[in-house]
Amino acid sequence: MKILFAGSYNDKDTFTGPEKVARRIFDSFSGNSPEYQTTFISYFSDGNIYGIFKKLFGQDFISSEGNGNILRLGIFRMFLFALKYRPDVIHIINFERFPVLLYIFRLFSKVKIVYNVHGIAAFEDSTNNKASQNLKSKDRFCEKIYFRYSDTLIFLSELSKTTARKFYDFDDSKAVIIPNGIDKEFYEAGKAAKPKSERTLKIVFIGEILKKEKGFTELISALFKIDFSIELFAISDSSPDSLLLSEINDSSNINFHLTDKMDTEKYAEFLSNKDIYISPSTYEQFSIAAVESMAAGLVPVVSVETGMNTYIDNGVNGIVYSNETELISILNKLNYDRDSIFNISEKAKLIYNELNTEKIFQKYKNVYK
Repeated sequence: MKILFAGSYNDKDTFTGPEKVARRIFDSFSGNSPEYQTTFISYFSDGNIYGIFKKLFGQDFISSEGNGNILRLGIFRMFLFALKYRPDVIHIINFERFPVLLYIFRLFSKVKIVYNVHGIAAFEDSTNNKASQNLKSKDRFCEKIYFRYSDTLIFLSELSKTTARKFYDFDDSKAVIIPNGIDKEFYEAGKAAKPKSERTLKIVFIGEILKKEKGFTELISALFKIDFSIELFAISDSSPDSLLLSEINDSSNINFHLTDKMDTEKYAEFLSNKDIYISPSTYEQFSIAAVESMAAGLVPVVSVETGMNTYIDNGVNGIVYSNETELISILNKLNYDRDSIFNISEKAKLIYNELNTEKIFQKYKNVYK
C-alpha cells in the first residue's frame, strides 16, 4: 500500500504536538511495516526564505526514514509527484493550506483521503487578533474542503468532534477518534521517577503562555490564593508579560522557572521528579503533554475543556476541575495529603498501557484499510 503524508514536517528534536504526531505516525509506517510504501511531502511555506519559483517548482530531498522519503515540494511539483506516485491513501497529517491541492487528485484516482483534526482553525482564528483577514479566509476555505471531501476525519477526542460541529456539518460515519500516542521515554521516566518532594509542591505547565486559551493567567490567579510554597515550571516559547512576571516574582509562595522546549529524552527526564501537571486550558482538543506527564508519574489536574479528560477517573488516576475555586481546593488537598500524590501517580502511569505509540499505530492501520 502506498501512503502519501502531507503536512508540516519538523526534522528537529523539539516539536509542537501536531508535528510530533506527524513524525511518530510516519516513522511507524516507514520503519515497522515493509508492506507500506510511504512518502511525506511538505511545502516551501516561509515566504521570507523561499521565492515564488521555489513555491511553484521547487523540490528538496530532506531525508529518508526506513522505507519512506521526506520531500519538500512546490505546488506544481507536488501535483505531478502525486500523479506519478499514485498513492492508495493521502493522509493530511496536520493543518496546512497547501494539501488542499491534493483533493484535485481524486479526479484521477480512487484515492482515500484522511484528515487529522488537531485543532479547529475556524475557532482558533476567531480568537486570533494577529492574523490578517486574508489568512483567516484561506484557513476557513481549506478547512471546509478537508471536512467536506475527506473520506475519514480523525479527531483526538469527543471534545474535538463537538467543537468541529459548531462550524462544520459532516457525516458521523466519517469520524474516527484516535488519541495521541505516548513515547516509551515517558514510560521509562515513570518507572525511574525520583522521590517526590515533601516540602515544596512541584507543578508543571506546558503551553504558549501568551495564548489566552492556554489559561496561564488563570493558573497564576489560583496560585496567588494558596498559602504554601510551590515551584512552578513552565515550558513555553513565550514569557509572561512584564507586569504579570513582576507579580509572580514578587509573590511569597511561587518560585517560577521558565524553560525552553526540550527533546523527548530530556523532557521525559525533566518530568521525572515533578509532582503535578496542570492544564488550565479553555480550549485543548486533547493535550499530549497531559498524557505524557501521566506516564512519567505526574498527577494530572486538568480543566473540563481539556480533551483527554475522558481518560481520567476522577480522584483515581487524576483530577478534572471546572473553576478556580475547585483548582485551589484540589491543590490544597494534594499538598497536605502527600500519600494521595503517590497513589494517584501510580495509577496515572498506567495510561501508557492504553496509549503507547504501538497501540495508536494499530488504530491508524485500521483506518487505512
